[in-house]
Amino acid sequence: MNDTSKHQGLRNQLANLLEEKGIISKNVLDAIRLIPRHLFLDEALASRAYEDLALPIGHQQTISQPYIVARMTELLIQNERLSQRPLGAVLEIGTGCGYQTAILSKFSEKVISIESIKPLHEKAKHILKDLKIRNAELLHDD
Repeated sequence: MNDTSKHQGLRNQLANLLEEKGIISKNVLDAIRLIPRHLFLDEALASRAYEDLALPIGHQQTISQPYIVARMTELLIQNERLSQRPLGAVLEIGTGCGYQTAILSKFSEKVISIESIKPLHEKAKHILKDLKIRNAELLHDD
């Protein structure tokens, strides 16, 4: 099993766990299956990326627990579920490592995300670029 299929299997397991915990949006679960959460973490914590836990990302910040990311996204898109069209512009306060930004990008025409901690802003910018997420605008501001 190569690294990519291993991580895909872990993302599938995480999505199944979130569904068991009450996430009902197929679109949100598909986004969880698609976005490689381990890329948003330091290598030392990457092995724990697909556990339903908040994990440290440095600068006294954490990547949110996957259930929380999924639930917030599900609540945000609930009125759009039947229309099949993406949300317009979404404002995210606190980019952190960019994982929630990546998830939101799957449901939005544009995500505008603001981060006050410069190293987190830079890291998120690089990860989202590597993932070819082009509809996110990241700002370093307070």
